[in-house]
Amino acid sequence: MADASRLCTIQPCACVTFSVCCAAASTETACESATRCDADKVHFELGSGDGRLNFLAVCEPYLVKRSVGIEVDVEMVERARTKWEAVSRTIKANSDGDESGERVHFLHADLMQDDDIDLTDCTVLTMYFVEEALLRLRPMLERALSGSGCRVVTNGYAMPGWTEVESTSCMGLPLYLYIL
Repeated sequence: MADASRLCTIQPCACVTFSVCCAAASTETACESATRCDADKVHFELGSGDGRLNFLAVCEPYLVKRSVGIEVDVEMVERARTKWEAVSRTIKANSDGDESGERVHFLHADLMQDDDIDLTDCTVLTMYFVEEALLRLRPMLERALSGSGCRVVTNGYAMPGWTEVESTSCMGLPLYLYIL
């Protein structure tokens, strides 16, 4: 159970709120510093869960062109899609022609089994996996992204065999940045 004194609210858009065990400002600062996201970027989150990082990526200050979440748990994918549908309706109702509802997509896939995940457009990739999983994902990521200049951020664990170009920490969890 999370320590209630460490719970805070992240509100990436006016109509999206998540309670998480971290400091919102620290998380956003660390994400911004590590990913350098902007409107030219296409973000992928491997192991996207309920989509909170995808929601954050398309909102200020990041405003990526598109964010794709890939998750093995079909219930989490449906939960993320449902929440995003509600969010995008609210965004569209409060703006003139904003197409942000079409900027977030969630895919159901098993990254450990499907090594043909299309990462062609990916310019920023984030993930939070233990070392064993990172080792299993590394060959697929190297095949798909090597030489692309994609910014890869691992949270919690370094990618074995890669050399980070930058590292920082957020609430005691290390973030590692790699450029492929």
